[in-house]
Amino acid sequence: MRPDDDMKLGKLVKKRGFRQDAVIGRDFVIVEWYASLRELVDGLMKNAFAGVEYSVPAVAGSTAALLVMNVWPIVAIFITEGTTQLLYSVCVILLILIFWVVNNGRLGYVIAYPAAALLFTYIMWRSAIRAVTKGTVAWRGTAAPRAGIAGEPPMWELPCDASGGGGKRADNARAGGRCA
Repeated sequence: MRPDDDMKLGKLVKKRGFRQDAVIGRDFVIVEWYASLRELVDGLMKNAFAGVEYSVPAVAGSTAALLVMNVWPIVAIFITEGTTQLLYSVCVILLILIFWVVNNGRLGYVIAYPAAALLFTYIMWRSAIRAVTKGTVAWRGTAAPRAGIAGEPPMWELPCDASGGGGKRADNARAGGRCA
């Protein structure tokens, strides 16, 4: 198993032309994802860098976009004047309305969204810096080798067994075969 196997499986399903679906089950199932902020940060670190294919430029671009769209408009209200300030105020009101509707009127979620953007920016950069400098991804209390970096093939191109005798997964899938 790899730290990013869940994400890679989703990408493989999409790449092969299958459809995925998401269901909101708030009224049916409640699961505590993480018990603390520390657990949340550590838990999201394994997929943060993998989510951008282990690309530092992608981390830079995605976190810049995250900050520009979710944090900057709030800051801009306090440092701009006139029409510019008015336009940023409208942007913030629209963001608040969107978060209000998406989160079923939960005021705490609406108020916390800029902090969540800052937190996820921190998680992305912390994950990237750790993977690049230490060569590992934090996973299940261990330091797993950074899967997908330094030329390691994606999981769907790995041989079916350790000897490689079963061919590549992608070749088998195209030929209708299965890895045993």
